[in-house]
Amino acid sequence: MARKPELQPAWLVGLLHQWAMRELHGQTRGIGWYSVNPMLKEGIPVRAESFEPTGYSGQDFDRLEKAMRLIPDRHLLAVVRYVMPWRARAMDAQWGFSTDSWLRYLKAGLADIDGEMLLLDRKNKCGYLVKSV
Repeated sequence: MARKPELQPAWLVGLLHQWAMRELHGQTRGIGWYSVNPMLKEGIPVRAESFEPTGYSGQDFDRLEKAMRLIPDRHLLAVVRYVMPWRARAMDAQWGFSTDSWLRYLKAGLADIDGEMLLLDRKNKCGYLVKSV
């Protein structure tokens, strides 16, 4: 029986899993059902922006998506395959990488995303990044 790989950094793996659930939720919202009862909409309090139940803010997800756009395609595919396992079978059929290759690309992708997020943070703090990517 294969063990799950221990991936680092753990905070990034957690952020990626939350991002995947957020993406899945965003994709399934348009199936024809109201997310809020229209008759009760006025009585529902506005969601507070300061409280984030997942521990990640919208800025974290924005930085993650910017970093994901900057990494090589194979690494991005491996990351998406890992955090969205419902896509794994189709991705395996289309690209046909071996399990070792997927794991190697996944680890490289995590390292790339971590590095790109760190660079984006440094650019934002130093003022070098003039407009958002």
